[in-house]
Amino acid sequence: MRDGFLKIALCAAACLCSAPPASGRVSDARWKQLQRQSNALWATRKFAKRRQALGLLGQADREESARGLLALLDDIAIAAPEQRKQYGTLRQEFDGKMAERDRLYKLKRSGNRNWTEQEHEQYDRLIRRFKRLNRDLGRLEKALTEADILRHDVIEALAASNDGRARAALYADGLASKHPHVRGAAVQALWQAREKDCLSSIRALFTDPDPGVASMALRAFGAIAPSADEQSGKRLIAQLQHRDWRVRDGAITALGQLRHRPAVGALVEALERERGRLTGDLHQALSRITGFPFGNSPDSWKQWYSANKHRLDQVIQQKKTALKSGHSFGTVSFYGIQTSSHRICFVIDVSGSMKEKAGAIDPRIAGVDRRYPRSGSKLQVARYELQKAIDQLSDAARFNIVYFNGTVRIYRENGMLTASKKDKAQVTNWLRYRIRALGGTRMFDALARGLSEDADTIYFLTDGTPTSGYLTDPADILREITSRNQQRNMHIHVIAVGQQVDGNFLRQLAVRNRGSFVHTNK
Repeated sequence: MRDGFLKIALCAAACLCSAPPASGRVSDARWKQLQRQSNALWATRKFAKRRQALGLLGQADREESARGLLALLDDIAIAAPEQRKQYGTLRQEFDGKMAERDRLYKLKRSGNRNWTEQEHEQYDRLIRRFKRLNRDLGRLEKALTEADILRHDVIEALAASNDGRARAALYADGLASKHPHVRGAAVQALWQAREKDCLSSIRALFTDPDPGVASMALRAFGAIAPSADEQSGKRLIAQLQHRDWRVRDGAITALGQLRHRPAVGALVEALERERGRLTGDLHQALSRITGFPFGNSPDSWKQWYSANKHRLDQVIQQKKTALKSGHSFGTVSFYGIQTSSHRICFVIDVSGSMKEKAGAIDPRIAGVDRRYPRSGSKLQVARYELQKAIDQLSDAARFNIVYFNGTVRIYRENGMLTASKKDKAQVTNWLRYRIRALGGTRMFDALARGLSEDADTIYFLTDGTPTSGYLTDPADILREITSRNQQRNMHIHVIAVGQQVDGNFLRQLAVRNRGSFVHTNK
């Protein structure tokens, strides 16, 4: 980051800090004192010190402080896209080198013949490159994660502001920034603060060119607004036709939260068009608005709407019991959690503790399915459940598998697998012969990798607590994954296995990311 730019930004931002927010603007003398302290901390270029600097800035309420914090966000956003692009390129090369290393190592251990001098040199070059890539990836992962944490700290400081002029700066500078990460952060801060005065500004972002920002703006509007007026309702309904699924999902969620009855017809029409996870979201929105539990059957909803559209308000008013929000009518089940998604990423723990016995079996399954591992390990049960879920996928579905212990790997690089018979057969063979339980639990890195996939749903399974990786504190992992997922808008379903898990942390991970939670073999 550019020190000169940051110094100017911090000079402006240092006015944030003095007394608690309720006390109003800080004095000029206190401002200068905090400016010196925050500048000194930020100039160290150490992550922990920079967090302390933001902590100081978060103590005050002032227009200049909000603009200064947004300037810092702006600077972080400039570097992030290039770093992420570089990370993706290096990661692709790293995974290719890892596969080549494993192949050569297996050949070396087989002992069928002696290696030539050329083969030895090739192997040595590969190992040297592999180590450099591993070091460079670690450096980039650290930089990107630290940038995300700093971004979250700025959001928290902005959301805590009570000063009207600071909020005005947030609307004017944050929501109008040229960087999507800054616009998204501004929306997130206003969302956390439940700032109703910003609704017209947030509504302007319904058509933001960045789908992640548009989706967040739609969901924020649905959470903050008491209801949707005619103009807002029309703009929400228009986004049901958007080309990006995240924007359509944001509109569906907002209309359901607002219980906007004029949208029922458009939602029924969308249910006929959509496939995958959004059909379940449409069902929930329609059930929340109308109170009628017709599932995600387009024909049932269409018939009901045709018969009642001229007296819709009366019919809904007479309906006394509504379907519980969150009930799932899925087509794929993993450990009992259902989804109608057609783009799924499974994130599976294969650490050493997964070799332990699974404990009590489910007699309902064991009694009818001969494949169920009646006396198997937790990993064997996970294999069974994963195989069963993959078998349920339709031909149109896409999926991938991230598996982790002390390292994080993914089954298919460069895109998702199709659910064709061929790919399913290859995964079946891989599950049977290649997956072994060994090593620690690199939880954060695995979840972050899952969020990078072109999926809309994650199934996350673990039997332990994080022991390695960039973040190991559950509170930090919960905060960072939830923050990263604000623009990705994925459902994260969590399966906790056994007695060694942090159940509260894993439950919150699911709840905050619109997922379901189960705890098995307790």
